[in-house]
Amino acid sequence: MEQKTFTRHELYTLVWSEPLLALSKEYGISEYKLRKICKSMNIPLPEVGHWQQIRYGKNIIVKTLPAEYSGDNSIVLPLEEKDDPNSSQVPLRKLIKEIEGIPNLPLTVPSRLNNPNNLIIKARENLINKDSSEFSFYKGVIETYPSD
Repeated sequence: MEQKTFTRHELYTLVWSEPLLALSKEYGISEYKLRKICKSMNIPLPEVGHWQQIRYGKNIIVKTLPAEYSGDNSIVLPLEEKDDPNSSQVPLRKLIKEIEGIPNLPLTVPSRLNNPNNLIIKARENLINKDSSEFSFYKGVIETYPSD
């Protein structure tokens, strides 16, 4: 397994350049563990909504790296390689490839449901009426909020 060493300042720069979730995927470490490492090294993290504010051109505050720190000035992160047999993601990747490889797998939702749940009916009505206060888009997914 490959390893990558970061100084405290490099890790600080990294967590302020990309969201933790993206970094955790890139370096094969959980977001929780990355957050915990930053906390132990006294590295401030972006507040909730920081990346949305950047996305919409809002003014943001970047916290400075505190000078007071007495621990190790570097951290070694083990990087999971895509085909590493010890990687926790390998079984999931294999399963995804296996499912995607089945050409006639019926993974379609019929256009007409038999006996659908009331929430499904209300969600459909909201989407057909296109009342924008009743649904929102997030990362390509439509969320709807059917009222009772």
